[in-house]
Formats: sequence, C-alpha cells, structure tokens
Amino acid sequence: MEVNSLIQNLQIIAKKKSFLTLINKVDESFIKKSKKLNFENNSYLNNGPFNDKDWINYSYERLRCRPGISNILDVRFFFQQNKKILSLFEFTIYKKKNKFYIISRGTELNPFVPYLKNSTPKIILKKTLDLLVEVNSFLKSNLKIKKILFNFPIMFNSINNKYNYLIKSSEKTLTNLWSIIDLSLPLENIKSNFRKSYKSVVNDNKKIYDINLVEKDNILFDKMWKKYRNLHFKEAGGLTRSEKTWDIQKNMIIKKKAFLIIILKNKIEVAAAFVFFNKNFGFYFSGAFDTIEKNTTSLNHICQYKIIEYLKKKNIKCYLLGEYIKKKDSIKKKKLFEISYHKFGFATDLLNQTALKYK
Repeated sequence: MEVNSLIQNLQIIAKKKSFLTLINKVDESFIKKSKKLNFENNSYLNNGPFNDKDWINYSYERLRCRPGISNILDVRFFFQQNKKILSLFEFTIYKKKNKFYIISRGTELNPFVPYLKNSTPKIILKKTLDLLVEVNSFLKSNLKIKKILFNFPIMFNSINNKYNYLIKSSEKTLTNLWSIIDLSLPLENIKSNFRKSYKSVVNDNKKIYDINLVEKDNILFDKMWKKYRNLHFKEAGGLTRSEKTWDIQKNMIIKKKAFLIIILKNKIEVAAAFVFFNKNFGFYFSGAFDTIEKNTTSLNHICQYKIIEYLKKKNIKCYLLGEYIKKKDSIKKKKLFEISYHKFGFATDLLNQTALKYK
C-alpha cells in the first residue's frame, strides 16, 4: 500500500468514528512542524516516560537514520468536544524491506496507549475502543502487521465485548516485562533488593574512581559532554548515529530533562551514562564503558547506584531500567538477555505490558 493511500484510509476510519487526525510524514522537517496536543489533567500523557517532545524527536531521528527504513508516519487520533480533547491515541508506522511495522511514536519502548481522562464519559470510551478495534483490524489485514504492543486503560474492562474481541482477535497474547525500581522505597530497602553479588561491588569499587554527576549548571558541563562523546566514539569504533541526535541529547540536559554520570580514573573517562527524567520517571537512556576497565571492575554497577541516589533525591517515583528478557528467549537475544539480566539485579519490581501477536 502506498503512503498517501495509507494516510487516506486512516483518515476515513477516524472520520467514521468522529475522531480527528494529525498524520505527518517523518522527515528532516518533522521536528519543526510537529504540533503539541494539549490534553488537560492527563498525568500519563503529560508526565509519562516517553511522551516528551525531545524524546520523540530523538527517537524519530534514530529511526529515520536506520538502514532500510522508509515511509515513516506519525499517526495521531483524537476525539475533541468543546475544544477539549477527551480521548487520544498515537503511534508510528514504518516500512523495512517491504514489511510494515507499528511502534509507539518513534520507539518500541512505549506501548500503544489510548490516553483517557478518569472522567471520560462511557460513550467516549466506547467510541475509543471501537476505533481501536477498527484500526487494529485494518493494520492486521492491509499491512500484515504481526505484533502490536498495547497497554489498556483499566476503564476498558467495563466495556467487555469490544475489549474481549480485541484480545481474542490475536493469535496469541504475550506479556512484555520491564525491570523497574520503586523509588518510593527507602534507599536501604532498594539496596537490599540488589542481587547479592552487586552489594560488595558497589561499596568496594566506588572508592577508586572519580564519580561526576553532570547537569546544565555544572561548570565542567562542556568538558564532560566532550568526554562522554569521546568515550562513546572510542568504544563504538566510530560515529554510530547522526549529529542531530547528539544535539537533542545535549539540549535535554540544558532543559533539565536529563543528566550525565561520568566516571574518571586518573582523569581519564572510563564510564558514562545518560539518564532522561521527568517528575515521575527516570530512564536509563544510553551508556558507554571502557572495555578493559569494565572487564576488571563493575563500572555499570557504580553508575546505577549513583543514578538511583540522584533520582531519589529529586523525588522521582520510578526508575525504568529496561525490558526484562526471559531466559527461554536468551538464545535468540543473547546480548539483550545479558544486558537485561544485569539490570534485573537492581530491580524491585517487574512491570507488565500486553502484546497482541498475529499470524
């Protein structure tokens, strides 16, 4: 299906259900033309981990630069009454090697979530679920989408027939798990949940390093940012992403949406971690570690502990460590499993998400 035809079909589906649409092709000008939708009093939309504009722009820039990716569409459906948005959901469609894929606004980390107010009338809930069912059916039938990651609002349970149909229409319902840290717990309780082998590693090794927390107001900000880039370049064996993504990340720190952890040994950078946050969530965005030093000491453990300390100090509620890969999937995802296993050693809880898989 051609992109223009795809856009027209999605607009027709939305119009039939009395929803409005904003559908944009994601190209170099997308960041400038992307429009913010104001959705009052919705804490998840305004303060969710992946709904920040800079995060979305970064994610789209990464996606746009990946080999073989084309026809990226940013799709947004919303129901408006008296100039107020009562229901909204949004996602990304892109093409790779003649196959279509669906993710949530630039990143596979965020589930396909309908945003609704707690006071949303039942008739609007029904309209939203009707639209979800029809969009889901269209994506499955016409684009041969194989998997859609959902996070269903609990109020959908009150509209059982359509909700159950959406679940039963899939070949299989999968559970995606995330390792998280509940930052409302006292620091000692969080530490007590660490994998046993981690506790002594953190205490023994942090004494031999110079650990720096870098924010916008840090007088060494530019110097430390350069060290982060240099370490990333060295360990990755070159430049792995566009200059624009680095600019977006740097601006996140300047806008107080992110911070850096830089670890030095004898004034040389040996580890770095970039962490995105808002008032509710912290997210481990990316890191870079000196290979030789990492193999002799546990630099990542030290980084994680410093991040936890700082996020607690900022009164942030939850630290998202990353996806939890089950052991039975470890053969197909060996590297991801190793990263996941390491992060799970810090977790206090697992967060569930639902994925619908199709033949």
